[in-house]
Amino acid sequence: MEIALAGSQIKEFSRCLTCLTRFGEDIDVSATAQHFKISSINSSRSAFGVFNFDPDFFSRYDLIAQPGGESPHVSFSVTAKAFLAPLKPRSAASIESCSISLTNENPERIIDDDGIEGGECRLVVRLHCQHGVIKTHRLTYGNSNQLYARANRGECTSFWIASSRVLKDWTDHFHLRTSSSSGGTEEISFYHGETSCRLKSFGDDPPPSGPDDALVSRPLATELVVETDDFDRYDIVGEPLITFALKEFKAIITLADTVNALLDVAFTKGGSPILIETKSDFFTATFVIATTDFDSGTPDASDATKARAKSESRQPSTTAAAAAKSALKASSRNPTSNNTNNNANSNKNSANATAGPSHQKKWNLFPNDTMDTD
Repeated sequence: MEIALAGSQIKEFSRCLTCLTRFGEDIDVSATAQHFKISSINSSRSAFGVFNFDPDFFSRYDLIAQPGGESPHVSFSVTAKAFLAPLKPRSAASIESCSISLTNENPERIIDDDGIEGGECRLVVRLHCQHGVIKTHRLTYGNSNQLYARANRGECTSFWIASSRVLKDWTDHFHLRTSSSSGGTEEISFYHGETSCRLKSFGDDPPPSGPDDALVSRPLATELVVETDDFDRYDIVGEPLITFALKEFKAIITLADTVNALLDVAFTKGGSPILIETKSDFFTATFVIATTDFDSGTPDASDATKARAKSESRQPSTTAAAAAKSALKASSRNPTSNNTNNNANSNKNSANATAGPSHQKKWNLFPNDTMDTD
């Protein structure tokens, strides 16, 4: 395999890689004559993202034909940050073009390539810079997992579309928690109503070590109410409440904002995956993030329970049956999860009305390590 990127193409490709580095540590690459895909999964397997590029996006796109006349197919996995680093150097403005190739497909090519021992597998990234300077980076790679989240958009009952610029303005009010700071949050909740949508997060900071730290370490709840007219499309069944990871959501918004794209979101209810799609002239991207079915802020937990009950009463019988079937399967995989969560919520409410979120385990988007090569 050998592909080439021009200056502007390098910038777009590196933006997609930057987004995937917010998901997982590794990037899986799948290249065929019809498409070039890069994807990543986070360590807890609760978030997945994939970018699909048309071969015409690249200035050069060559795949070695398989023996027997089969269609060429190349797949491998590479460390995300190692793959991104050569494409985003400090002197990025001086790069004129870039070529990416594998060195294990042609033995003669391996031997002739200086600096690579015969038989070693390397992903070679060459940067052609100004004044004839060529920078070569050789990265190790391994076998691809080829795992794709199995989430059917056709089974979703609620949809909304919003501008990435609008979503960025909303989410700028919610700060991510980092290891170096005690503030911020890891999750965001969307309360979908008939005439408005409520975005809320609840910081869960550790208790203060002394009286002087009482105000500094106080948990912070952030809430933002937006009108449904701010969405380009708002088609909601019932009043679903969904809570999901803020880190991956912000990464998606940042990417879409750079290309001025819309975010097309589909979901059913808390506990089922949320699907996010966006596209530009260069790629189409699909993201699947696991959600939880609990309120991230306990003061409004009763309202959330009423909203879920109202949503279930409004759903058609076929949807309710499908939801019951999914719940039965989930309980069979983890029969004690519901009881544990209910007990945790009840203890939390009785202990402190302003306590932080009850962090439940994210749903696994890849049950039994099922493989879908798409």
